[in-house]
Amino acid sequence: MNTKHRIRLAGPWEGEIHQSSSHPGLIKNRPKAALVVSPKAGSSPFVGELNMLRRFNLPTGLDQNSVVWICADGLPITNQGVSQSCSCQISLNQHHLDRTAGSTKADRDSPPGIEVPVTEFLEPFNRLEIKIVCPTADELVWITADETRIEVLASVWLEIEQLSCPS
Repeated sequence: MNTKHRIRLAGPWEGEIHQSSSHPGLIKNRPKAALVVSPKAGSSPFVGELNMLRRFNLPTGLDQNSVVWICADGLPITNQGVSQSCSCQISLNQHHLDRTAGSTKADRDSPPGIEVPVTEFLEPFNRLEIKIVCPTADELVWITADETRIEVLASVWLEIEQLSCPS
């Protein structure tokens, strides 16, 4: 029997705004970034290009029977994201991850979203980068009224599957 373990990559995230027609004063700024369930009261939709970075260490206890997946719900890498106009690219340690590199979660017994096997790309210290481009106001990315925090309506986690050894 296979066992699974999840590690949420909720935060801390670093953010960098590269261009923004909705908030032009924030270009090259580094506001805090967060993955959230709903935007903070008073937040407004973000229009522009945002890079988010999350660093994490290699999970402990991995062995030759371990498979590690990057999983995401809500990000527009698939047609199942909440966004209609935004696009997204994800990379781990400079390896581009996309839907074709893995399987959609619908192919397995999990909720909708995306999961990509990344075991071979893991290093002792890892960099998960998400680039989001929103050319028009959308309900995916928000910026707080005080312009100190970017909020993305999504969740990202590692899923570690321990495959059983054949008997």
